[in-house]
Parts: sequence; C-alpha cells; structure tokens
Amino acid sequence: MLREHIGYCGNGELPDDRKWIEGCYEMALAYLRAVIGKPPRNTAIEIVWDIVEQVDTPSLALVWHGPRTAAPSDYIEACAIALQCFEDGIDWERIAPKFVYQTVRDRAASRLWAWAPECNLSSSLTAVLLPLIRHRLTWSDYLYFLAQRWNS
Repeated sequence: MLREHIGYCGNGELPDDRKWIEGCYEMALAYLRAVIGKPPRNTAIEIVWDIVEQVDTPSLALVWHGPRTAAPSDYIEACAIALQCFEDGIDWERIAPKFVYQTVRDRAASRLWAWAPECNLSSSLTAVLLPLIRHRLTWSDYLYFLAQRWNS
C-alpha cells in the first residue's frame, strides 16, 4: 500500500481521548469529501496511525494500491490546504468532550442552585455535593427535581 501524507487535525491525548481524536479525523474526512470531492480513481483518503516517538499518532493520508508511478500531487495539495483551513477554523478546545461536559455540568449546577434556597441544605453543603454529580442531567431528571420542589 502506497500513501502520501496530507496532514493532522484535532486535539487530545492518547490513550484517554482516542475516541475524540478519531472523531476529529472523521469530521475532517467529511469536510474534505464535501470541499475537495472524491479522490482520484483507485485511491482513498484514510486515517493512518504511525508510531512517532513511541506514541501512536494519527494523520490523514491518500492511500492507493497497485502500480501508480506518481502521487496525484494536485489533489494532495488541495486536500492539505483544505485541511489546514478546517484546522484553523475550529476551536477544538471549545468543542472537546471535556469542555462540553463541564459546560453541561455548570448549567445543571446553576439550575440546582436555583432550588437550593428551598432545600434544607446549606449553600456550602450544596457546593460540596454539586461536583459529585457524575452524569448529565436529563429532562426526566429536571422534571423529577421540579416535582420534588413542588411536593415539599
């Protein structure tokens, strides 16, 4: 299998963020397909993993099988430019799962703070308990808390 490197994208640290990193590359693949179009015949853009300094490192590459004498350099260059535009246009930190999870928790906490005065918990105890919520609050959780508030 022959291949030509196109570029890198996304953020995250292996092994903890492997799914997120793979998701970043899947978004990039979809973007390249939409902007640049299909690759030349008998080739494909794929996520490839290489070991760099003893760490798995993903990248996008144009791969092909068979006796191709020269890489389609115009297509590779167009993909590299588009990938760089994609990379520059996304604030990966703001859409990373950890940031989104924290945002959801903060919003859930602000809803719970609104209920705190009617609870028998002191605000300092509520502040200690809020970080212990490990799952996202769903609409049914919200309705449950609302029902508890009105029943007491």
